[in-house]
This record gives sequence, structure tokens and C-alpha cells, in this order.
Amino acid sequence: MKWKLNIRTEVKVVTALLAISCLIAFSERKRSTVVCKDIVIELDNASENHFMDEADVLRLVESSNQSIKGTSLDRIDFRTIEKN
Repeated sequence: MKWKLNIRTEVKVVTALLAISCLIAFSERKRSTVVCKDIVIELDNASENHFMDEADVLRLVESSNQSIKGTSLDRIDFRTIEKN
């Protein structure tokens, strides 16, 4: 059995993988430089079920004992905030 190598296909696959890797690396780098400037909470209550309002959510975020304003997004622990 003889294996036939198709170099054009292999080059295309390698080029696509490199391009995807570069895009992921650049997006991660950009995310680490974004700083939270303000907390904006918008809830869409289409069916008028008001279990929580914006003030309740803001109170939960502020009670997480994290300084969010002025902190880069990669340093904010969103899991801790969501657990509260």
C-alpha cells in the first residue's frame, strides 16, 4: 500500500491552524488589557417577572468584596461574584 501525500492540502491545514492560533493569542492579549470602567446592569423583563431588579444585582456585585472598577477583566473573579 502506497501513501500518497497531497502537499497542498497539508499546507492549507497547517496554515489554517497557525492562523487560528494567532487569532486566539491576540484576542487573549487584548482581553487582559481591558479595564472595567463602570458597572452597568441591564435586565430585560419582557414578561414583567421581577424577581430581581438592577439594584439587587448591583448590591450583590458590590458585596463580593472585590474592587471591580479599575481592575482588568482577567483579574476579576466572576465565579465568586456569581456564587453570591
